[in-house]
Amino acid sequence: METKLFHKDVYIPEECSLTIKQMQEQFFGYKLSKHLQDHIKDNETTFDRKHNYTKEEVLSKLDTIKGNPREVFEVEMSRDKKAFRTKDWVLTKFCIRIPFNDNDDMCVAIRPDYSGSDAFYRWGFLIVTIWINSNSDSHTTLDVTKYCSEEDWEKANGEQK
Repeated sequence: METKLFHKDVYIPEECSLTIKQMQEQFFGYKLSKHLQDHIKDNETTFDRKHNYTKEEVLSKLDTIKGNPREVFEVEMSRDKKAFRTKDWVLTKFCIRIPFNDNDDMCVAIRPDYSGSDAFYRWGFLIVTIWINSNSDSHTTLDVTKYCSEEDWEKANGEQK
């Protein structure tokens, strides 16, 4: 599987942003990953600032997504004809920030679920992980080398044709 990672401060293809906005408008049918459930369970006994939330808080914040699209800050696109039954790039992850309290945001990594025979017509979601981050974080340490540039994206699509 070929994968490209994008960040809002480097480059995100416009078509990705439009697709993610549509997905958020119709956001339904999500489930929490085992990883996330473990963090929630661990919060009952161990303090971890980045994962200091309850299941009720998580569900409450996730329920604000539908009809209230958030700006995406990271996107993953993948290409695998066998896995997705298409030679085209498929959106496989996006990350958004939801206001958590006066000082923090809840950062949410979401994977669309393309399983089933109607995969490209039904959007269910896996909430991969959530972490708490200051809402004033300016990402001065962002490693831009991890992300696909517009030029790299054009090259990747040129090879496809």
